[in-house]
This record gives sequence, C-alpha cells and structure tokens, in this order.
Amino acid sequence: MLDRKDVFNTLIDNWKKTTNPVGLKAAEFTAWSEGLNLPADTGTIIYTGGLYQMVPFINAFVAGLDRLESSSVGGAGFRVFRALSSIGLDVSSAYAALTAGDKKRFNQIVVNVVSLLKRSGVEVSYLGVDELYSGILFHDMGIDWVFEEQAREVYSRFKKHGVRKVITMDPHSTVALKLLYPEIIQGYDLDVHHYLEVVDAAAAVTKDSLKGQKFTIHDPCLLARKLGLWKNSRALLAQAGAEIAEPVRSRNFTFCCGGPIENIAPKVSNDITIKRAAELKQMADTAILACPICLANFTRVEAKTGLRTLDILEVVR
Repeated sequence: MLDRKDVFNTLIDNWKKTTNPVGLKAAEFTAWSEGLNLPADTGTIIYTGGLYQMVPFINAFVAGLDRLESSSVGGAGFRVFRALSSIGLDVSSAYAALTAGDKKRFNQIVVNVVSLLKRSGVEVSYLGVDELYSGILFHDMGIDWVFEEQAREVYSRFKKHGVRKVITMDPHSTVALKLLYPEIIQGYDLDVHHYLEVVDAAAAVTKDSLKGQKFTIHDPCLLARKLGLWKNSRALLAQAGAEIAEPVRSRNFTFCCGGPIENIAPKVSNDITIKRAAELKQMADTAILACPICLANFTRVEAKTGLRTLDILEVVR
C-alpha cells in the first residue's frame, strides 16, 4: 500500500523546485508558443495553467504510482522513487520521455485555442516563463498552505504584467482563478473567463466541418456543475455539424472521470474511469470532452475500453 504522505511530499517537493506538482520545467510549459510571436503585455492574456502540457507527465507519474501500488515493494518503493529525485535523478522527466509523442499532441491543443480566439476577434498575450501553475491540485488534496502561497504568487505575476482580463483553458484553472482566488486575495480584481465563454462559434468554427461524424460527449464536472458551461461546447459542435449522442448522465448530472484522485489512489481512479468509459462507449466510439484531467484519465484506459477520447479543441476548426 502506498503511503499517501510520501505522495503528498513528492508533489510538494516538485512544487518547491519548479512551482508545479509534477516537476515540469519552464521550457516544457512554454514550448507550445514557439513561433507564434504572442505579445507579453496586452492586458488580456491566455492562461494555460500548464495542465494540458502536464498530461504526459501526469500519465507517466500515475503509471509509476500504479506499478508501485501493485508491487510487493509498495510504500517503500515510493520512498525510493522520492530518494532518487532528491539526489538529482529527474524521475518525472525519465518517465515522461517514454510518452514524448504525447507532448506534441497536447501542445497543439493549446495552439488551437489561440486560433479559435483569433478567429473570434480576440487577441491575447502570453506571459511565457512568467506564467505559473494555478495550484489547484493542492487545493483538491487539502494542502491549503501551498495553494494559497501559489495563488498569491500567480496574482503577483499578473499584476507585474498589467493583466486585467484572463482567458483560461481548462475547468480546474478556471475554478481556481474565478472562484477560489477571490476568497484568498484581498482586492482581487481580475476579469476571468473560460475560453468557451469567449469563442464565437459562428466566426471561429468552420460550418459543417464535422458533418457525418458521430460523437458522444463527456461533460467535465467542474465545467458543467461549477461553471455552468455545458451548452457552450455543444454550440461549437453544432456549428461544425457533428452528431452528438447524449449519455444518460450528462450536463449538470454528469459522472466523474476518475480525477483528480489519480495522483493518490490510481486504482480507485482507474476503476471509476473504466465505468464512465463503458457508459460513453454505449453511445459512440469516440467521446468529446473539454478538460485535460478528464483527457488524461480516459487516454490511460483507451486500450481496455475501446473508447477513443478527444478534446473539443482537437476537432473543431
């Protein structure tokens, strides 16, 4: 059995070194923006929060946890995992190298959101190496002191660059910046919107570009329940002419993807993901979603379930 304290301590150690829980270096965060020549200071920024870029690293980290949890070594093995990191062997990067092909996929997802915004008439800047992870995983795990410290540092970077409006990419970062930060930071004054609130479907999406294609849709819990944005993704797919087969549990009554507990209980998370994938597979062979955590969980079980999963940013053009 894994010692959860060891898992928490490893994530905190990574945060202390790199400001994010998986030890992702700044170059990995910003690689997606190379060649786009995005300005650094326009008042309105695209905030990636790093979650899409983290997906290959999260999957590699969880795969390592799963192997340790299944082995006879168990918690002792995880302490070895931590010890190797402490003496300079970057275990996260070593695992991530095994899934290097995914990096291009998830970086392209971030590029695609900028394209949709441009076609909607929305010009954005990007903070580059000054963009920090939101800290949301630490909030989810109850490590409030890390989350609050990270929130204040993120806000400080925004103020340094004169940011007034933030367009977010994923539900988790959106909840952090829109709902949680104002409870922590006195005088918080940022205008925060998820990209689905900003993109103009008629202007940004080629009409009937997905005509004849059938998908089911998985509504991420935070996107549907906390942010109430389940209609927005359907509007993009409708403009593209896609056929949507609605699962029984959808919209405000959606079902969990298995995250974000995959970092501390990979087997429990995996069982939940497989159960949800089976529900979706009854409706169509491919599911569309709009969350990097959901995408990470479903991609890990594709071989077992036969359900293909794509982020909406991979299909609408």
